[in-house]
Amino acid sequence: MRRIRRFRTRRIALLGMNLALWVATALVLLRLFQEMGSGSRSTQLNSTQQASFEEAFQSVTELGRGAAYLPMPLGGAEYGISQAIYDAWRYEQRQPPQEVEQISLDEVQTIYQHYWNRGNCAQFAPPLDIACLDSVISFGVEHGKGFLTNLPTDPQAAALEVARRREEFRYRTMGNYAFVGGGQQFLTEGIKRDRALASLAESYSPSQQSDFSFDLRRWLGFEPPQPSEPPQPAPDVENSPRSPRVFPETSSATTPLTSDEIYTQSKPFTVEVWIETNGIPAPATGIILTSDGLILTNQHVVKDSVFNFVRLADGRDYSGRIVDVDPGLDLALIQLEGASNLPVAEFAQTSSHVKQGDTVYAIGSPTGTHWQMTTAQIIQVQSDCGLMDVRCIRTPQGFLKPGNSGGPLLDSFGQVIGVNRAIQQRTGEGVSIPVEVIQAYVERNQN
Repeated sequence: MRRIRRFRTRRIALLGMNLALWVATALVLLRLFQEMGSGSRSTQLNSTQQASFEEAFQSVTELGRGAAYLPMPLGGAEYGISQAIYDAWRYEQRQPPQEVEQISLDEVQTIYQHYWNRGNCAQFAPPLDIACLDSVISFGVEHGKGFLTNLPTDPQAAALEVARRREEFRYRTMGNYAFVGGGQQFLTEGIKRDRALASLAESYSPSQQSDFSFDLRRWLGFEPPQPSEPPQPAPDVENSPRSPRVFPETSSATTPLTSDEIYTQSKPFTVEVWIETNGIPAPATGIILTSDGLILTNQHVVKDSVFNFVRLADGRDYSGRIVDVDPGLDLALIQLEGASNLPVAEFAQTSSHVKQGDTVYAIGSPTGTHWQMTTAQIIQVQSDCGLMDVRCIRTPQGFLKPGNSGGPLLDSFGQVIGVNRAIQQRTGEGVSIPVEVIQAYVERNQN
């Protein structure tokens, strides 16, 4: 009997140990699976944040209220739906085509629901579900979903990253259209929507829908200086300054400079001309002509835009007024208020010494950068550039980008041989107005 009791006691103890080990193992595995699940699905749904098509739909349609948004290069749009998308949907519904401006709100919601499902946006926690819906509507399902891979685990941070990727994509793929036809507005309106999405994501609170009454200037960090007088949209030709002579009688350059030397020499006289187009502030580029603040830029920079201020490379900001524009040459002059002792550009006497294959340099603030220098070889001199009776200097694709307009084109001596004008739509190549044209224009305004 004693032997049987001891056997039963040992058996019960062994079973208890096995049970305790099994329970401990199960708890460890359960904990491991929970951590794996939270790590892999942290940008997806959880118990407190549920994706809602209705809320995402309302948020995305709100995004479109502040911008005449053009989502794809397919013409106009309504509620972010292009004419091509609307035509395809009506064809599927066996309905006759009609203008997208006549789309009903019920049709909008149905189309958005279709894209919500195709983009699988319901898998994401807000506000990433909103970014998902807006992206697949704006860029198409495949391109839109491409912005949603390899994101941060936090849904809010992920939505901000989607907005950043979208803006970068626009600059990279649409830069060649920036100053041709309606391309500038196309790029501007797209970026406006991307930044509105970023602001929505940044201000998103799970307890309430996003507040769309944000100040776009504040989100963009745009704090213009207080001008001594309101900006003047029209040039004050009668009060144009009569500044000292800008252009040399003879060239003083004798020795080519390194790229670092050219940048160091040229950056101080290259300025950012801050303008505002359709509510979006952005910098173009300008050149300091005189120490009292006469600035040269392109006419298309200040045309149809609100001129705000000029920023120097040392960080100083100046208000000013437009004193002359010449649409035929695409040149304009701005006079800064209260400026003195500014560094001035060194101009070449002529551009006749440059030829095809010569190395040239540009400085400007393209695609979100500031005072960036690029280099390339000239592909053609005396090239057509869309200006009557003006032959320009042509440079390869990628040398000039949106934001370079109005900035200096420099030779290997660091002298200004032209002002960068535009990117041509068909080729993506840049064109720059030669120094001879600039000299005639500036001296005409000084006499």
